[in-house]
Amino acid sequence: MRRLGSLALAVLALGGCIEELDPATLIARPRVLGARVEPADDATRAWPLAGETARVRWLVAQPGEPAPVAWAFLACAAVVTPTGETFCGGDPIAFAQQAEPVMEAPAVEVPVPAGFAADEVLVLGVVCAGSAPRLDLEAREIGCEPGGSEEKVQVTIPVWDGEGEPNHHPVIPDDALTLSGAPWPAATGVPLEGCDGASVTRLDAGTDEVTIGLSIPDGEREATEEAGSEELLVSHFVTAGEIARQFSLIDDASPAVEVDFTAPPAEDLPPGGRRVDLHVVVRDQRGGVAWTSRPLCVVP
Repeated sequence: MRRLGSLALAVLALGGCIEELDPATLIARPRVLGARVEPADDATRAWPLAGETARVRWLVAQPGEPAPVAWAFLACAAVVTPTGETFCGGDPIAFAQQAEPVMEAPAVEVPVPAGFAADEVLVLGVVCAGSAPRLDLEAREIGCEPGGSEEKVQVTIPVWDGEGEPNHHPVIPDDALTLSGAPWPAATGVPLEGCDGASVTRLDAGTDEVTIGLSIPDGEREATEEAGSEELLVSHFVTAGEIARQFSLIDDASPAVEVDFTAPPAEDLPPGGRRVDLHVVVRDQRGGVAWTSRPLCVVP
């Protein structure tokens, strides 16, 4: 049976000493949190066919108001070593470079050649904030010019052979998220500072820990070759405050998860409150991914 690859997102950031590292759950700088592969013929499917073009979109989370980013990507046949390392085999099959910073989400179009012999496509890339990207196709080197932040990423894309059922992306229902048991709806246009009074969920800074809930019913999870529905790995991130853990697991035994959140202290907040963003990334560990965000106005 052919090996089904998994979507593996590796984010390698330049940083300082270990003592200076932020918690893995905190968005204190621009960070890439996930990549979503969308074949042109069916954006709900996570696996492209040979001969099909797939668009790869990247989720970039930022600690404050959105700022422009630049990027560069290249795609090639994936070669996996016995130790599990993945590298490019042969010439690149696609590349993209956005030299000038823009407000758009990073993306690259990957046309999978007809008759593609490899099981997976490897996409290597970098997202730059405050500097321009560098892309050397001959050397297969990607990076950012000095002076800004650099997020190096890679993702492997399973190529569907057309047999059986392909994997589809998970679905996060609109009502999937709750805060202390109450519905937590999406909202747009919430200011970063002075959010008190805006149409957004509100939280007092002096409140004890609150619970963030995420529920994805069994009917929203695909059946797998094994018994039961697929397991979903959930990653949680916030732009301020503290969240109890980075990962949770949704499965048949636990279709809902809860994680505690502690708001930033009142002394760290402006008088009119500060917007805190929660980012949730859900992976089925077979190439499918979905994400959603919720704003919260924390007031002193």
